[in-house]
Amino acid sequence: MPRTLRFFLLVASMAIATSCSQGHQQSGSLGPRYEAEAWLESNPNPNAFAGNRFTSTEEALAFVETLYEHGAREVLVTGIRDEDWRIELEGGPYADVLIIRLPSEPMQRDLLFQIANEEMTREGFSPEADIGQEELLLWWD
Repeated sequence: MPRTLRFFLLVASMAIATSCSQGHQQSGSLGPRYEAEAWLESNPNPNAFAGNRFTSTEEALAFVETLYEHGAREVLVTGIRDEDWRIELEGGPYADVLIIRLPSEPMQRDLLFQIANEEMTREGFSPEADIGQEELLLWWD
C-alpha cells in the first residue's frame, strides 16, 4: 500500500453534527465520533489508539492533552474498530483517526498546525497551510 494511503493529514472544512447525550457525534463515513480524552481514558485496551505511532493508550492520551493545552476546541476520535474479536483479543476497541477542532485565535491555530505538521514531517510529507479550515484530520494506519 502506498505510504500516502497509510498516513495522511486531511485538511477540510467539515460540519460536525450536534452531539448526542452520550458524547457521541455523527461523522459520515468515518463512523461515530467521541471526545478523545474520555474515549481513551475509558478504553481498557492498553494500545487503543494508532499503535504504529503511540506505544500505549497513555501516550496517545498525552498527545490529545497536548492538543487541548495548545488551544484545540475539541479533539474527537473516530475510525473506531470495535469488532467482538478485537475487544476479546485486545481488551477494548481500537482507533486511528483524530479530528482536531481548531480555535479561531491565530496563535493557538499556529501551535496546532505546528504539531500536526510535525506529524506530517515525521512521515515524510509536506506541511499543510492554515487556510481558515475548522478542522484537521489526522490518520495513522
